[in-house]
Amino acid sequence: MDRNKFIERLNELIEEGGELANKSLPVRRCKPLAYDIPHYVKCHSWWLSSLNLIRSFFGQEHHFFTNFKNASGRWQQVVVVSKDIKQPIRYPKEDMAKAYAVLSYIKKEFELGLIADAKHLYEADLFSNLLDQAFELVEKNYLIGAAVYCRLIIENFISDLCRIKGIELEDKEKLASKLVKLRKKGVFDLPTERLIQGKYDIGSYAVHGNEEFKKYTKEDILDLLQTTRDKILVIR
Repeated sequence: MDRNKFIERLNELIEEGGELANKSLPVRRCKPLAYDIPHYVKCHSWWLSSLNLIRSFFGQEHHFFTNFKNASGRWQQVVVVSKDIKQPIRYPKEDMAKAYAVLSYIKKEFELGLIADAKHLYEADLFSNLLDQAFELVEKNYLIGAAVYCRLIIENFISDLCRIKGIELEDKEKLASKLVKLRKKGVFDLPTERLIQGKYDIGSYAVHGNEEFKKYTKEDILDLLQTTRDKILVIR
C-alpha cells in the first residue's frame, strides 16, 4: 500500500471512528442486557479495519499496531447481571475514544513528517529477503553472485537510511560520502562507517571482476553476509 492510499483510508476511518465514538455509551451508562447489536457490528468492523490498515502499512511489530490493539479494553470491562453472571461491555465510549485517539495521533505524526520510517521498514524487509537469496548462492558456491547481491543491499540500504534521516544527496553520490554524512548525523560511529565501507568494497571487487576478490573464500563471503545481516541492516 502506498502512502497516499494509506492517508486516504486513514482519514476515512478517523471520520467514521469519531462518529461511532460520539454514539457510544460511556461505561457508567451501560445497563445489563442492554446490548445494541447494530452499533456493536459497526464498531467491531471499524476496529478490525483500522487494525488491518495499521498492520498492512507498518507491520505487527510497530508500536502503532500495539498502541491501537491495546486501546480497547472491552474484554476486561463488565457490568453485573447477577452475582453469578457478568456481561462484557463491548466498545464503550471510553474504548472508542482511545482507539480514535491513536488514529488521530498517527495522522498528526504523518502531517509533522515524523513517520518516514514506514518505507524504511518495508525496504529493510526486502533487503532481508535478498540477503536470504545471497546465502543460498553461497551454499551453491556462487560467491561472486552472493557478493554482488550484498553490495546492492548495502548500497540501497544506506541510501534509504539517508532519506529517512533527512540527508540531502547529490546525484550519483558515492557510498563513502553518504557514510560520512550519516556518521556526522550521529547515526553510527567511525568504526561502523569503516566496517560498512569494507564490506561494500568486497562486493565492488566482485562487481568489477577485480583480482582482489579471488582471495576471498566461501567462509569470507558467509561472514560478509552475516555481518550485513547482523550489524548493518539493524541500523536505525
